[in-house]
Amino acid sequence: AGIKIQSDVRLQFLTDQDILMVMENIKLKSLRGELESPPEKELRKMTRKTSKEIVSEQLHLDAFRQDHFSSSESREPQQDSSGSAAREVIEEIPDQEMEEFRRQLQRPIRVRYVQGRVERIEAEKDDPQWSVNIKRSP
Repeated sequence: AGIKIQSDVRLQFLTDQDILMVMENIKLKSLRGELESPPEKELRKMTRKTSKEIVSEQLHLDAFRQDHFSSSESREPQQDSSGSAAREVIEEIPDQEMEEFRRQLQRPIRVRYVQGRVERIEAEKDDPQWSVNIKRSP
């Protein structure tokens, strides 16, 4: 489980070395489910089903859902393009639930950029450390 953050980043060059960075149009999505380890991914590749098996299995799942669930209540795993059941669900988080989180991420940081390297990142004094860490990530 976790949060996926998607945003636009606006850079304002104050000088040739000092840049103001602001995250805009922030979208937050909830990631629910299990994460797949590298060995599990490799095993899934090795046991990939044929398209005929996938279609047959999908028809069975669809019939089961129709018989037992309304479409909004279904929690069965979705099939991904490789034919295996997806192990996570991504849902957009409503604005009101994460307004403070989003507000903190929208605060600007100042970046000192010299000869292709970031030399310093400066945030406002009361910008929470978690927010600064997210903004400094690549």
